[in-house]
Amino acid sequence: MCLPIFIKIILNALGNVSIQNRRYTPVFQAKSWDKNGKIIPKPHAVIYSNLRYYVEALSNEETPKNVRKYFKERNPIPGVIWSSDDEDPVLLNPDDIMPPDHDIHCIESDFRSSHYIAQELSGEYLGHLGNKPEGEGTAAQLLSSYLSTMSVASREQGESIQSYYRINFSLIRESVGYESDYWSTEDLSSLDITVGVMGLFGEVEKDTEPYLVRSQDAANYSGAPPFSVPSFDDSFDLVTRKRVEVKVFDSSDSD
Repeated sequence: MCLPIFIKIILNALGNVSIQNRRYTPVFQAKSWDKNGKIIPKPHAVIYSNLRYYVEALSNEETPKNVRKYFKERNPIPGVIWSSDDEDPVLLNPDDIMPPDHDIHCIESDFRSSHYIAQELSGEYLGHLGNKPEGEGTAAQLLSSYLSTMSVASREQGESIQSYYRINFSLIRESVGYESDYWSTEDLSSLDITVGVMGLFGEVEKDTEPYLVRSQDAANYSGAPPFSVPSFDDSFDLVTRKRVEVKVFDSSDSD
């Protein structure tokens, strides 16, 4: 499976979903604050509007170290450089991740660049680009699981961003060896389950009370069957329940 196709599958799943007479609309989790009014970075809730707040908090030694350690163990942000202390990690390159002066003009520039790249790729790589009804998604988003200790590969101090992406282009997560339980309030198809596990749209923290759609109790009440999947250390086809070999796209590969 090529990485661009993987991203396309995830993006195409996002959007409104209609199942019988029920309509689901995805929303982002609100920012979390501690009792002192300090923002709490949540690894499963990273979006553009909170990214600068998050990298500032993670690079600040006054942010409780348990908060920084928790985020590092579940970090979804590529290219992050951490200090060497695993028990008291500090983010060392916040401005590389989200510059303090990134504004609407920068966003417009990013969109223009993305549009240009999409046009360049629309020939040979047309099948890798998303194409779906605006605003519509799939039921894969309804699959829920507990937030686990997975993180994208960290960038080493002194390592160039080009070298980092050459080595870690697949953005394979570290510290993955675990089995996870999944559930849904709707009875999902094998395809939706597969995409839901790939995208991890519905991660919830064990110590919090999720809203109804993400509630395991609600899923149990609905009658939709829960299930487990093996460790992501090995590739696993959820449809055939067999191990599969996954090819990660490498820009250095020949035709």
